[in-house]
Amino acid sequence: PQLLMANDPFGQTARRIAGHFSDTGIQATFRLRQGDPADQILAEISASNPDLVILAAEDPRPLHRALTGSLLKPVLHAANCPVLISKQA
Repeated sequence: PQLLMANDPFGQTARRIAGHFSDTGIQATFRLRQGDPADQILAEISASNPDLVILAAEDPRPLHRALTGSLLKPVLHAANCPVLISKQA
């Protein structure tokens, strides 16, 4: 899959968050991929072998739907590392 450069607000926010982690001594990587989200998350996990993957949800109700939906369920079941699901601030 092709990695994309992101100059839009989402990409800028993701880069800023990765920078905050780096500022605290935690190695963080920003990646934006094109394609099915679950497939791309699993491909990145396979390629980079992370210690932890953090995924965000907007609030508890969408989080509940996401846990049984098309994005998080396959990632939670197939990831070979811990996956943290966080409520988006």
